[in-house]
Amino acid sequence: MTQRDLGANVNPDYVPMDFVTPDQKRADVWISEPQRYVRDSNMPQLEVMWLPMDHLAAGRPGKCTPRACMADNDLALGRIVQALSHSPYWKDTVIFLVEDDAQAGPDHTDSHRAPFYAISPYNRPGTAH
Repeated sequence: MTQRDLGANVNPDYVPMDFVTPDQKRADVWISEPQRYVRDSNMPQLEVMWLPMDHLAAGRPGKCTPRACMADNDLALGRIVQALSHSPYWKDTVIFLVEDDAQAGPDHTDSHRAPFYAISPYNRPGTAH
């Protein structure tokens, strides 16, 4: 599937999947979208995005350090949540986060599992499952 196939269903400014572009740039592009949605009253019912910089670069020369990669990813996500949670659409919104793999982090349970988060105005503070 190409950008041409997807047409108006994708933002051409949103950076494709790569492990070079900081997630802050992806957040910058996405944060401009809710402003347009409010202005035009046309928030999509589903949006899919990726913030891949938490894959880390394993300390390779010329790449961000693992801590810097994680900090970039965390800040980008926080900025996106903040922008959306301060929009008129927040009361009807949930953000689902899932990692694409366990990143070589198996422990005493199945290593195929991956963290899943739901962020919503209806979450109960302090609740974790």
